[in-house]
Order: sequence, then structure tokens, then C-alpha cells
Amino acid sequence: MPTNGSQAGSKKEFQYRTQFPPDFDDEGESSGYVGFEHIVGTLIWASSQASLNLFEASNTVEAVTLERHFTVNSAPDNWQPPVDIWAQISFSWPVENSTLSLYGDEALCDLYHSETTHCRHQPLTANIVTELEIVYMFSERLVSHLDSDEGIEKTARRIRRVFTDLVDHENIIAVEATALFIDTGLKLSGIRAGHVWVLEDELTDLAALRESLVSICHEVSMVLHSFEKTFATQGDEA
Repeated sequence: MPTNGSQAGSKKEFQYRTQFPPDFDDEGESSGYVGFEHIVGTLIWASSQASLNLFEASNTVEAVTLERHFTVNSAPDNWQPPVDIWAQISFSWPVENSTLSLYGDEALCDLYHSETTHCRHQPLTANIVTELEIVYMFSERLVSHLDSDEGIEKTARRIRRVFTDLVDHENIIAVEATALFIDTGLKLSGIRAGHVWVLEDELTDLAALRESLVSICHEVSMVLHSFEKTFATQGDEA
């Protein structure tokens, strides 16, 4: 599971015990590739393993390209809504991936010639990839307080430092802060801190997909708790 531009590092070993439901299917599609529904279903299950509550899920299809998009928000299941900090998890699934996951490597060649025609692509396999984006979101109320308390640059640095102190891999979050110019100067209006996990080997191995998503979800839970401990208590004082 490589990262967005960095070397694949070792994942932190979380202390948890994986529990699979009795009807959980170890087999992927007969095509040899994991499908869109496998990823969504495994992500929902992995979130429960990490004690994350999912909300505001969205599953859409682009009318022209037929690309599918899945987005869901998550927060620890013992937090009472509305929450000030949460994680948005999303990925896109192009129509080529849908075709390969349903029909296998022969699907594209079959569009251009019969099955009996010799094809130099027959011994080859497709390179199927998707990116799982994790974005940590901060509520407007909390952002407003952090702005008045610390300022934009210091807040962004603290967010990165909290994250880097928790993990031992190189896939570090990028912090995006937006500001509005008003009469008194710049005012912080939003904070997003995110990174991307590239899923490649996991799309041909359902067991590897489960392992990666459980690890990612446990990291999300750990980061959210740390952000809440560091920042949300300050917002409560506002």
C-alpha cells in the first residue's frame, strides 16, 4: 500500500483483534479483481473494527464518464454529535475498473476481436489502482476559536506535528487552510488536513484489502482522538 509520493513505510502496529463476521466472503470476484462494492463493504466493516461511526455517506455516478464516487464521514462511535472534528473518507472508481472487476482481463480485448483470435495481450494483466483519500475536517466553531487563539500558520504546524508524533510512516498529511479578508485583516475560515493511500495490490487480494483498511481505520480513530484532545477542548472554553 504505497503512499502519495513517499516511500512505503512500515505501518504502526495497533493493538486490536480482527473479528470477521461469520458470513464474510474471503473470495473476490471471479474476474480476479476486487470490485467497488467489495471496497465499500470492507470499509464499512473495517470502520466498525476501529469503533468508528459512519455518517453522511454518498454514492454517486458521473452521468457522462460513468465514474463512481464514494464518500463517507467518520468519527469515534462514543462521540456525541455534532462533532467538531471528523474524517472524510473517499475514493473514485473509473468505468475501466468496473469493467475489469466484473469481466476480468479479457473484457477490453473482447471489444475488438473474437475469443479465438490470437492476442498479444492475453498473458498480461491490467494495472488496476485507486486512491483512498483521508481528510480530517474541523468545524467552523473550532476553526474560529483556533484562529483567534493561535493564528493560521501556527495552527497548521500544530496539526501536522500532532499527526507526525502518532505515526511511523512517511505518508504525512498536508494541511490546507483557507482565509477570508475582512476589515480587520485575514480571518481563518476553514481547515482541512489530508493524505492519500494508494490501493493497488489490495485490488487483487481481498484479504490484503481487509488488512489495509482495518489498519487505516484504526489510524483514523487514533488521529481523531489525538486531535480532539489537543484542539477540541480549547474550543469548549470559547
